[in-house]
Amino acid sequence: MTIPAGRPGLVVRAPAKVNLTLEILGKRPDGFHALRSVFAALDLHDRLTVHPADEIGIACDLPELSTEANLAWRAADALRRDSGTRAGVSIILNKRIPLEAGLGGGSADAAAALVACNLLWNLGYSRERLRDIGATIGSDVPFFLGDGPLALVTGRGEVLHPLEVPPALRAAGILLVKPPVGISAGAVYRAYPSSRWRGEETDRSTPWVRAAHLAPSPDALPLPFNDLEPVALDVAPELGAAKAAMIAAGAPHAVMSGSGSTFLACLDTALAARVAARVREMPVASGWFVAVTRLGDHPRHVPE
Repeated sequence: MTIPAGRPGLVVRAPAKVNLTLEILGKRPDGFHALRSVFAALDLHDRLTVHPADEIGIACDLPELSTEANLAWRAADALRRDSGTRAGVSIILNKRIPLEAGLGGGSADAAAALVACNLLWNLGYSRERLRDIGATIGSDVPFFLGDGPLALVTGRGEVLHPLEVPPALRAAGILLVKPPVGISAGAVYRAYPSSRWRGEETDRSTPWVRAAHLAPSPDALPLPFNDLEPVALDVAPELGAAKAAMIAAGAPHAVMSGSGSTFLACLDTALAARVAARVREMPVASGWFVAVTRLGDHPRHVPE
């Protein structure tokens, strides 16, 4: 894919997300699992730059993602078909969100591509219309096209209930630790036994949000939780090393995000930095992704 020299492009940031809560309620008639989860968008983000073109093309700094299977390419193609435009787009994708991490990187890139192409092609689509298209690409995509960085999501993950951000969560440093082990979301969900389904009547996420609003500081936030974690550790026991390393380094908790393989902790920023430094020094953590980030925002145009 060739980009004309000197053309500035239009830039959109694609933030990662974490699941601060995740409840598996049951299985839907369409085969997806019904869930309830608190999603939080992070400052950690990928970066998409788009240029006008005759067709849709994508180039990524991870060459294996420079294909039509990339969710950003699929999002641009879906928007093109929905709108009937004959315009194309050249997408340059700079990846910072690790793959197979439970951080929603592919879905964030798809949402960012929808935002970018909507602007580039002057379509004037509303966020609601973009969310409808995004839901056909992935269950997490609509969240990245929502109205704020925090939401309670239901359905298969595509139904959004925006939430006000608790001050203690806004102030927290969010520690992320991912070992070099990828895990398939499909494999984890397939392994999840029906005996663990919570049912619609059980709701731990709403009380979690209420407690978070009462927390006076990050170290008083309620502990994140994830129904998928024990199943993911059964599927890939080696993931337990990341959780153990975080606890050994001084984190009071460590919880998996999504279907893995990243573990997170919401901490005071100074403690988060200390724990991250200690984990990086551990011989077992060689090659791990270790980062401290904060709550971020949704895909947004960055003028350049």
